[in-house]
Amino acid sequence: MKAYYDLHIHSILSSCGDISQTPNNIFNMCMLKKLNVISITDHNTALQYKTFEKLKDSYDFLLIYGMEISVNEGFHVLAYFEELDEVMRLEEIIDSSLDKSIIAPQEQVICDEYDEVESIIPYWKNQKIKYKFTEIIDIIRELNGIVVPAHIERKGSGILSFIKDFSLYDIDAIEIDCKSNIETLEKEYPYIKKYKYLFNSDAHSIEMINEPLNYMELDDLSFKSFRKWIRSNKS
Repeated sequence: MKAYYDLHIHSILSSCGDISQTPNNIFNMCMLKKLNVISITDHNTALQYKTFEKLKDSYDFLLIYGMEISVNEGFHVLAYFEELDEVMRLEEIIDSSLDKSIIAPQEQVICDEYDEVESIIPYWKNQKIKYKFTEIIDIIRELNGIVVPAHIERKGSGILSFIKDFSLYDIDAIEIDCKSNIETLEKEYPYIKKYKYLFNSDAHSIEMINEPLNYMELDDLSFKSFRKWIRSNKS
């Protein structure tokens, strides 16, 4: 089956997410756009998932538990999990490594199931954590997760700004900006062709969430099928 997706959506809990990115707004927009598989990937946190978990059974799409991690080297990595307790364990590990004295530049809001403010995280979640890329890979693997370097070509936060050949690292796929020239990217970095490409929105507002353009060929709407698809090009 063709499963249309957006696996990189920020909520209002991310300091980059605007006020439209509440749990109900996100889910309703994903439904209106007829997406089949989605993931909320807030920066270094999964705390909004306790509300998404309460809402998800009212929708038909597959919710994959995710997070966008700012590794110590400076680039961003997406992690995906089948179970809520797996991503919440990652939340605990990463939160313990954050400098709580760094104040967030914008409110980081946890909403309840009615999109009302439940709490505000005062310290900045989107800071470099103490763990290096290889350490984060090991942690994600211990939690049965999937590893995807985020927006690899983006200057400053993409892995290619720091590691020109990441083919020896234990990753599952790569994320590429929809607006990038794939042919040029593959010519400069031919080894990337062995990975599945994810084209996500990195949505910071409701309007940015993907239209149903990019799809995965899945056996069914399950994490097992997603894992099988995303790893199918690995050598």
